[in-house]
Amino acid sequence: NSRRAAEVWLDNYKKYYYAAVPYAKNIAFGDIRERVDLKMRLGCKPFSWYVKNVYPELKVPKEEDVQAFGEIKQGENCVDTLGHNSVGGSVGLFKCHDAGGNQDWSFTKHGQLKHEGICLAVKIGRINEVVRFQPCLDNHSNQHWVLTMDQQLRFKGSNFCLDSRNHQEKGLTLAKCDTGGGSSQSWSFSVKL
Repeated sequence: NSRRAAEVWLDNYKKYYYAAVPYAKNIAFGDIRERVDLKMRLGCKPFSWYVKNVYPELKVPKEEDVQAFGEIKQGENCVDTLGHNSVGGSVGLFKCHDAGGNQDWSFTKHGQLKHEGICLAVKIGRINEVVRFQPCLDNHSNQHWVLTMDQQLRFKGSNFCLDSRNHQEKGLTLAKCDTGGGSSQSWSFSVKL
């Protein structure tokens, strides 16, 4: 199974596999000592060598660039593209399915919320504004978010937070940040670095 392969071959990269396929953590993979021994006896290169020399176009988050990744959870629900994963698309909440895909995110050290190379952004920065995808740009102020101590995703330089109150009608929106972090503004990442 894929978890067995990840445990034998991916080395330090397996955390990305588990972020992309969270349900795999619950799958038994059996005794892999024989496979690991074979890998050692054959002198196989580490997975980092494979990424660098064989498949350099593989997009792997650089740890120095990412502060969290995986699912963005709110209770049993996760931030989901709902199939709108293109520029101008909105996002909503959907029951966490632990399969990655449209619930797989990275939160960069520059404060960007990325999904497959596009970022969540705010156009104007007003209450009830729908958060939408834009091409990721390093110094674009409308794409910068801060994860607060109350687990809120605050739009940088404002008192507006990512909010799910209207997610069924509009998608995720901006709302005035609740003091103490209300449940519609509380978010957690499946993997924090």
